[in-house]
Amino acid sequence: MASLIGRFLAHLGDQRRLSPHTLRAYGLTLERFEDFLIRHLGGPVVGGQLGALAVADLRGFLALRRGEGLAAASLARDVSALKTFLAWARRHEGLPCDAIAALKAPKQPRRLPRAVSPADVRELVAVVEDAARQPWVAARDAAVLLLLYG
Repeated sequence: MASLIGRFLAHLGDQRRLSPHTLRAYGLTLERFEDFLIRHLGGPVVGGQLGALAVADLRGFLALRRGEGLAAASLARDVSALKTFLAWARRHEGLPCDAIAALKAPKQPRRLPRAVSPADVRELVAVVEDAARQPWVAARDAAVLLLLYG
């Protein structure tokens, strides 16, 4: 499986021109996945075993990663790496894995927007007032900013 991963990463770098950081992250994820499969299946992984993986096997890997303290965003990246790898293996190597279609990335928690501090608003109003060419423009722009802040 190591040579399969190597060919996959070469494809991503050469054909899709992905960032070296993305390649490294995908490579680490796939190495961890291979280690998981070796322990889970009890021996080295051959290409044909990829097609026989069940959804429970893939979820077991994600549960292991979650147990390591991974956040939802990192788990989503792992799911993306697995889906991309297994789709590539299907197209280029003839190794289908139908279970990957049922795997969904974890939901990302929604973040609330942070409020702008009063000091930042004062600084922004001062910059706008200084940049205005006429006093009425400065007053108008400052009023609009303060209204939006309020």
